[in-house]
Amino acid sequence: MNEIATFIEKYKSEYTVKLIYKVLKFPGSPYYKALVSTTFKSPKRIKVQIRKIWVESKSRYGAPKIHKALINGGEKISLKRVQRYMADMDICSIVVKKFNHHLSRSALKEKDNIINNKSFHSVLKKEEVNHHKYYDFNVARKAIFEYIESWYNRKRIHGSIDYMTPQAVHEAASVTS
Repeated sequence: MNEIATFIEKYKSEYTVKLIYKVLKFPGSPYYKALVSTTFKSPKRIKVQIRKIWVESKSRYGAPKIHKALINGGEKISLKRVQRYMADMDICSIVVKKFNHHLSRSALKEKDNIINNKSFHSVLKKEEVNHHKYYDFNVARKAIFEYIESWYNRKRIHGSIDYMTPQAVHEAASVTS
């Protein structure tokens, strides 16, 4: 930051920025230009982070989960910007959401239940099984075990549990009990 911006940072808790500029006859833009230049996140750096999260998820995460992962990592970025950057990079989730507009009463109850076998199996198929050819039972068993234990429970953030992992929810419950 330049000298003007440093001075203003030091005194802005006591005086308004507008008053400091008026009294010292500073032009209005240097402070804000310096401030923006120190807080602006370069698109290239953010895109690298987006690709890293997307690759680590094995292309399973779309913009909402990548956005949440960036926010959890301390970034300040909008979902729209994440969507735009993903489109620029030509990447998207391998998971295609299916919308069911005619939900029965029992389906609505299931939706509220975090531990929902039907939902779990659907996710397992969409994120893992439908993207691989398993040549024998043991290969399939090992791959599905690895998906559940090393991805689904420990790393995959779930929208239904406030974008936390099941492991994090379990650990938080253990601490409070």
